[in-house]
Amino acid sequence: MAQEELAVITQAKNLAFYVLDITEKSPKQFRVVFANRLQNHALDILELLIEANFTQIETDLKERKRLQKQAYTKLKLLSNIAFMAMQSQAIKITHYTNISKYVEEVSALISGWGKSDSKRAEKNI
Repeated sequence: MAQEELAVITQAKNLAFYVLDITEKSPKQFRVVFANRLQNHALDILELLIEANFTQIETDLKERKRLQKQAYTKLKLLSNIAFMAMQSQAIKITHYTNISKYVEEVSALISGWGKSDSKRAEKNI
């Protein structure tokens, strides 16, 4: 039986797929500046969350929290770069709005995940 994927990882994947989809249609002059950065941050977020998920609470809670925080920081960077891309007309306003919704969802899920980890760690002490 396959293990269910964490909601935060599913949403991060959805964000990454969305970013990859919209940036492939970006104007050529913006691909290096904005598209590549957006794509890299989206994939980095996914990578960090998966790595955090495989880091055990019992043995390395500090490292797990560090990875979650790093993913959260990359999420905020992605959001700011998307805003700049929208202002420069590298992506459409609707694309930025959709990215913002994904960022909010993933942020809330990371926060909830961190709180859940802390509660679980307290029970194991």
